[in-house]
Amino acid sequence: MAKLLHIQTSPRGSRSASQAVAEHFIDSYRNTHRGDTVETLNVWQAQFPELDGAIIDAKYAIAHGQPHSPEQVHAWKAVARVADHFKSADKYIVSLPMWNFGIPYKLKHYIDLLVQPGLTFGFTPGGRLQGTGYRQTARGNLCARRRIRSRFRRRNRRPTEHLISNKSWASSGSLTSGKFLSSRRSAIQMPGKKPSPLPIAKRWN
Repeated sequence: MAKLLHIQTSPRGSRSASQAVAEHFIDSYRNTHRGDTVETLNVWQAQFPELDGAIIDAKYAIAHGQPHSPEQVHAWKAVARVADHFKSADKYIVSLPMWNFGIPYKLKHYIDLLVQPGLTFGFTPGGRLQGTGYRQTARGNLCARRRIRSRFRRRNRRPTEHLISNKSWASSGSLTSGKFLSSRRSAIQMPGKKPSPLPIAKRWN
């Protein structure tokens, strides 16, 4: 029996397209893997430790082969609990929106906690980097990005070279009127006004 960990990274809940795709996959997965268990980790609801000075100092103490102070021991235990929970799964699916052409900051926080020496990676005697102690399979979905790429592929265009209507693209509400112009410099095109060369907080769900 295997454990599938679904990592939810959108705060939009039932309105999230990436989460809907993941849930559809999980429904099919349950039908074909009846002996497996599925656990959901919502990075917006999880109580992750902050990456403060004590955790960073503990990390570098390990890297330099130095013992931990009592404060560092306590801080590192919190990180180890997060990593141990992650490693307890056999398979992963990440429902991942795209924010400002990147990932949500809560997922970045989670990844920064996981990627730690001695917990998820180590070094061989020859100094080569290697993963430690587990073999897992991961799947991910970024349905908004796939939709964007497929639409421009059909038109033989690049998203960074043409005008995009916010009506069908800015689904998470950062823009409510006008159009989004993506070129070498982003700009907002409002009715009756010239484009303003300001960066845009562009999000897909």
